[in-house]
Amino acid sequence: MEKHQKDFLKEDERKLYNDMSELNNELANMQRELTKKTAKLERMNEFKNQVMGMAAHDLRNPLMLILNFAEFLIDDHQEESFFTEEQYKMVKEVKGTSEYMVKIIEDMLDMSSFESGSIKLDKEKINLVDLIEKVVSLSRSSSSKKNIVITTHLPDLSVKKVIDGRKLRQVLDNLLSNAIKYSNPDTEIEVGIIRSDKGEEVTIFVQDHGQGIPEDEIDRLFEPYSNISVEATAGEKSTGLGLAIVKKIVEAHGGKIEVDSEVAVGSTFFVKLP
Repeated sequence: MEKHQKDFLKEDERKLYNDMSELNNELANMQRELTKKTAKLERMNEFKNQVMGMAAHDLRNPLMLILNFAEFLIDDHQEESFFTEEQYKMVKEVKGTSEYMVKIIEDMLDMSSFESGSIKLDKEKINLVDLIEKVVSLSRSSSSKKNIVITTHLPDLSVKKVIDGRKLRQVLDNLLSNAIKYSNPDTEIEVGIIRSDKGEEVTIFVQDHGQGIPEDEIDRLFEPYSNISVEATAGEKSTGLGLAIVKKIVEAHGGKIEVDSEVAVGSTFFVKLP
């Protein structure tokens, strides 16, 4: 009887061992297949980035040509008035559409560079106070069209950081542009710097008193081509890539971007730089 039980246990152990071996082989095969598919996806993604970059480069030059011609025509018309009112509206529409398409192309090129890992930062010591004042000054022409006031909260002394000034300006341009785009007329946008009591961290904030963003949509804000329910208050267009690029640039500097928002109250974006 005992011998029979031992034989039964050995048989059961052999069966368990065989089952485990079979499962282990299946797992190994699945891992190999996953590795192959991952490598294939990486190659396809790299190819996609190359095609996107090539297409964007090829499209940018003719679009810039159209945009420049439209601007020349508008300037000439303002001096001599040789268009009818309807024709003038059409030329301005060509200019506006060309600007929007050029912006799409430039955002696509930026995303392609970030995703391919070819982006490089040209860092130097920059005074953030001067940079913010410059961006705000250039943004006031857009904000004035909606009677939006931009107020700054900046320290009297310079705040210097080693950053890529052009890239950080792109971040601020985008955040301010969005604040104007999604704010109601006759409101206020506040821009400023908060210095950390400890360490060298500096936080730049852009606060609007506009529509706000639903809480369940905030996580999608920094995803490429993300769709949220909030719409621009004057029909302005968006490429859907701006905040995704902002996040990439900030993280490339070793920083992070956060947002605090409440529907019908407004949104505040925080750019934290180490």
